[in-house]
Order: sequence, then C-alpha cells, then structure tokens
Amino acid sequence: MVKKIFFITLIGIVLTSCVTVRVEMGMSQDDFTKKYHSAELVSMTQHQTIYKMQLYNNGVLGTKFFYFVDGKLVQFDSGVRQPDVVIQTQTN
Repeated sequence: MVKKIFFITLIGIVLTSCVTVRVEMGMSQDDFTKKYHSAELVSMTQHQTIYKMQLYNNGVLGTKFFYFVDGKLVQFDSGVRQPDVVIQTQTN
C-alpha cells in the first residue's frame, strides 16, 4: 500500500513539473522571459536574441530555440542539426 501511494505521488510530481510552452508569434521578449525562467540565453546581437529550452514532448526530451528580433518573437524551432557523417563521392 505504501509503495502504491509513493508511486502515485511520484507520477503526480513528474506530471506537474512538465513545462507547457505556449508562445505566439509577435510575443514580446519581456513576456517570454517572465513566463519561462528556465530559458537559457544562447546568443544576443543588437537586433536579435536567441533562447534555448529543454522540453519534454511525448516523454522525449528535446531542445527548442526561440528567436526574437527587436524584442518580438519571430521564429521557434528545434534548431539545425549537423549530420554525424558526411560521405563524399568522387566521379570521373
């Protein structure tokens, strides 16, 4: 019985600790940073700022990037992954 209560409590903690990200294009950078404290600043230039967050999607941990231009959200995605192996072929 104690194991069952512990298991149910553990599941409740895990489910409530997951962050649901709800963003809209044009959202202000200030609103984003106030709402998502765990967002990590990745890059900042005069006009562009990029944040990174680790998020769970269907039980799989993934990375999302959020791009702000002049303080407004203009894009979010999973980033661009470089291939592990590049195969070059030589033709005659």
